[in-house]
Amino acid sequence: MIKLIDHIISSGNLTLEQFAGLMVSENKEGIQYLFSVARNTTAANFGRKASMHALLHLSSHCSFDCSYCPSRHSQPDIQRCRLSAEQILQHCTQAQAIGFRHILLSAGPDAALSDDFLIPLLSSIRQQCPQLSVSLALGVRSRQSYERLRQAGVVGYLLRHKTADPIHFAKLHPHDIPFEHYQQAYEHLAQLQFQVGSGFIVGTPHQTLEILYQELQRILTLCPHLVSVSPLLPLPGTPLADRPGSTLDATLRLLALIRILHPQVLLPTSAALLRLHPSGHELGLLAGANIIYQPLQQNTIN
Repeated sequence: MIKLIDHIISSGNLTLEQFAGLMVSENKEGIQYLFSVARNTTAANFGRKASMHALLHLSSHCSFDCSYCPSRHSQPDIQRCRLSAEQILQHCTQAQAIGFRHILLSAGPDAALSDDFLIPLLSSIRQQCPQLSVSLALGVRSRQSYERLRQAGVVGYLLRHKTADPIHFAKLHPHDIPFEHYQQAYEHLAQLQFQVGSGFIVGTPHQTLEILYQELQRILTLCPHLVSVSPLLPLPGTPLADRPGSTLDATLRLLALIRILHPQVLLPTSAALLRLHPSGHELGLLAGANIIYQPLQQNTIN
């Protein structure tokens, strides 16, 4: 297995058969070597340190009905919240004051988070928080909206497509927008020179090793600025509540492979890793991640 990992390093890619072998291997020495190579790759490109980025959830209102999400549109008996512009600005000001230099403003598709709401808010953040770099994760929007957000000073945009396979995507989002809209949105973001992030979930129903291999190939093709890899957490009240979730080990192996195949990518640990293991962030860093997102508020939006 060590020879295979060395071959992946030298060639910069791997076959589906090689990928499947790595994902199911019980060779503990080989897996530890995989993590070691990933750590060393991170250190060579970013130094032996992790960056802390602030994370602010803006809303738990959502027009989508994703089968894995506790804030899905049809989710019953959920207390929904939405931060005001004043609250968002206050959180950003506090984040800058305590030393954060990057913040991700995140929410599902929420009509209230329109350009008319966001553009004045972003202007205020730029004026009052000049040391804070702002990225957004607000789902698929029009090209015109992305252009306005870019002009307002947004640096990065995280577009979590959840899966690279259109058929698998339709099974997870049976009533939402087509997969092709995500592809088009990614192209728009890249054209507008955003630092584009991509993201997928590990362990969803109908996900195969072939689909996960497609994720890796998509990353090599698109070369995103950031890749978010999250394990599935079957949460109460969702259609997937009784399904088995992702394993910690599978998520860590994917983090390591992404680091080796795309050495300069920003690779955050997922907050979901903490639900799988109390040292989830540390294990993510040891597998090649280099960013930790720190939530700024603990409330029902989270």
